[in-house]
Amino acid sequence: MKGLEFIRFIAEINQIPSMDKAYELLKYFELDPKGSIKKMSKGMKQKVALVCAFMQDRQVIILDEPSSGLDPLMQQKFIELVLAEKQRGKTIFMSSHIFEEVEKCCDHTAIIKDGCLVAVEEIAALKNSRRKIYDIEMASAAQALAFSKDYPDIEKIADKLVSVVIVGSTAPLIKALGRYEVTALDVRTQSLEELFMHFYGGKD
Repeated sequence: MKGLEFIRFIAEINQIPSMDKAYELLKYFELDPKGSIKKMSKGMKQKVALVCAFMQDRQVIILDEPSSGLDPLMQQKFIELVLAEKQRGKTIFMSSHIFEEVEKCCDHTAIIKDGCLVAVEEIAALKNSRRKIYDIEMASAAQALAFSKDYPDIEKIADKLVSVVIVGSTAPLIKALGRYEVTALDVRTQSLEELFMHFYGGKD
């Protein structure tokens, strides 16, 4: 079966009177659906599936790994489409292992482990709970040691380098550092993927 034939078949069984939306989506995803589905690449098949999902104009849309196989440009176009559909009042349930996609598309996230729901969180709350790790180099190992005794939440100390973990305000850290001679400072923010991993028994 050819791609266009399949799209028309899905439109027919769902009683979609017009193919206008389908053609609009085909143009949006830059897909020529005339070829055989068997000979299509994974990305092309994924585009066919997305056209079939969004052409129906449902209020609730369920997507399983929707951007799998898409190149980066098409992944971005998919995200823009989801955001546009959300603006139109659609509810979209999406399973994905692409954390950037989850972060950009979703308002809430549910985390499943071993078939069980282990957490339901707002994306905004997850972002705010991400840890920041400050790698601070002191003028001497003695200062680094003194600071590690003076300040809580020390992740590690190695010679002149001290790593501090912070969730929330950095004001206490800045105040504490004022008493020491800092020669270098680097900040790393925990990624959404790293944050999710602790639900799976991984490291923070």
